[in-house]
Amino acid sequence: MASIITTVDDLHMAETGEQVTGALTHRLRLDGEDIEIDLTAEHYDELRKLLDRYVQAGRRPADWKPPPIPSHAKMSRAETTALRAWADAQTPPLSYRTAGGKGAGKGYYYSIDLRRAWAAHKREAGLSYE
Repeated sequence: MASIITTVDDLHMAETGEQVTGALTHRLRLDGEDIEIDLTAEHYDELRKLLDRYVQAGRRPADWKPPPIPSHAKMSRAETTALRAWADAQTPPLSYRTAGGKGAGKGYYYSIDLRRAWAAHKREAGLSYE
């Protein structure tokens, strides 16, 4: 038997008791407490605008490390095309290379550093290729 999972906006539920679907789960951490909240795009935009001033004034902890990006993570053709265009537009251009060699298929190799820079760019620009 199949089951359907529907995510409901927590803020709507708390304020009005209405069940508004179409929400996405967001994780927050404040004062060492982890919080998950399901918000519609409208409520998430409100939260981002409210926190933006504080985020811009803040800094990353000294021991912060970017999340690991597996080297085998798959990207769509549209995303890899956008990644190469973005890398070429940087000053100086960020490098990637054609995967070649005997018996190798055609394609490109993207280093972990390039993938991390691309992931940061996507976060800052609000891009999604999923």
